[in-house]
Amino acid sequence: MKAAPVRVLIAALACAFLATAALAAEKEGEKATPRKQRHEVVRILADQLLESLNRDARETALRERREKNWKERLKESAWEVRKWWKGDEATAEPVRRIALWPFWKDKSVVTEDFAQMLNDSLLAALIQGKGANDRYMARDELKVVTRELDEFSSLREASEKISNLMRQAGADVLIIGEVKPDPAGKSVHVHYDAVKVASGEVVATTSWYTLRYDFDQTAAVGVNEAIEAGARHFRKSLSTIRTVRPQGIRYRDSGVQTPFGKWLAGRVIAALKQSAGRGETIIIGDAVVPESKFRKRGLKLSERTAESEMIAEASGDYVLSGEYWDLGDTVDLRLKMSSGAGNDVSWQGNVRRESISGDLALKPTKDYRDERKNDNLGPITLRISSNRGRNPIYKIGQKMMLFVEASQDSYLYCFYRQADGSVMRIFPNRHHGDARIAGGSPQKIPGQSMKFDWTIAEPVGTEIAKCHAFDRDVERSLPRMIRKLDFEPLPYRSLAEVSAALRQIRGVGIAETSIVVNVER
Repeated sequence: MKAAPVRVLIAALACAFLATAALAAEKEGEKATPRKQRHEVVRILADQLLESLNRDARETALRERREKNWKERLKESAWEVRKWWKGDEATAEPVRRIALWPFWKDKSVVTEDFAQMLNDSLLAALIQGKGANDRYMARDELKVVTRELDEFSSLREASEKISNLMRQAGADVLIIGEVKPDPAGKSVHVHYDAVKVASGEVVATTSWYTLRYDFDQTAAVGVNEAIEAGARHFRKSLSTIRTVRPQGIRYRDSGVQTPFGKWLAGRVIAALKQSAGRGETIIIGDAVVPESKFRKRGLKLSERTAESEMIAEASGDYVLSGEYWDLGDTVDLRLKMSSGAGNDVSWQGNVRRESISGDLALKPTKDYRDERKNDNLGPITLRISSNRGRNPIYKIGQKMMLFVEASQDSYLYCFYRQADGSVMRIFPNRHHGDARIAGGSPQKIPGQSMKFDWTIAEPVGTEIAKCHAFDRDVERSLPRMIRKLDFEPLPYRSLAEVSAALRQIRGVGIAETSIVVNVER
């Protein structure tokens, strides 16, 4: 099923789609400010958060008072009715409890001490300028929550679990920070979002700011030495390697495999094959979930990842994946071999930047940072994967299937942005018009009831699929064009614009998540 340039192709209907111009690529850190002293940056971050948090508190209180029905108003005194009519906001408001979310040491590129210092400094600045009815929770109050999440690290991306734990702790708002290294390797970029626990609404966000930070670059080796060291580590740690299935070595947390990542994966596999013992043969397998598996029983995303379903043999069969962080003078490289039983073996090392050929681009032209900034926030745990795993790699002509799962009964809307810039709604669609999905049961796109195949076609590049889950039916509240069009270009330049439009819907719990799709020849 092919109708270029549109990626989603309908077998029954031949549709010609218009393509919008692709967005110009933004440079990483372009929005970040020049480096300032830590106390200056913390003060600015706190001021930006407080401005929006305090405004939201006022607007919420006023809206709740105005939404009281007349029967309740008539029960109040004439003095109270008069104050309401004039819009006076002086009446007492409920206490709002705000918690600062920790940085996880195995997810952050900075040291635990630096991350904790940053959060502690911000908390002190927020308390100084807090609203009269705001209460910031101390670190000790969150010990039980963080301990439980630390012991079960898989829960950290489970939005519903986090929301429930934070509700038990009494938090109404979470302030969540993000730290990313500057390509120059001498500083980091930092920003924060404030999110309502009950609804997932982002009520405050800061700009990106730059702080000085010196990365440890003392143990850096050349890229060829790193490849050999990684291969030796895997050969030593894994008794038998029969099949290696490359699933991508990606740039940081972007989900994008660059030319360097593709080259590196090939070199690591070559080193593994070269180190094979006499009589051993390592086969390069395909990192794909066989159709027989997802046709028969589907894919339970919360229990077995797509990567584990790719494994065909009980032993000796591994998926190779990894990520790297460009730190300026060095590249922080992390490789992983995963078995079907969920046993992972990892290797990490620092590579001298100068040892990498200049012909190999380390940084993607598009990383969809803005589109992914609200992922995994909200009261519903929403997961998305594909028949080639998270942030998959497809070649022209291969078929794609997405798996989307919500932790509770929800109303699901999914969108796709192609490499040519077109943005379209892919679920619900003309073959499956009901947006409601059952909690805990993966929704396949395309499913058996959808009379089309999703075949990868030109152009190559990076694309993104994004899904939103709502806790009630929002069809009548959707923007008209989103409600009307499926498999046709929408009047949006990015999925960030789609998310912004959907987050305008009031009185609804919303969660969103996405995967980057790498399309290669």
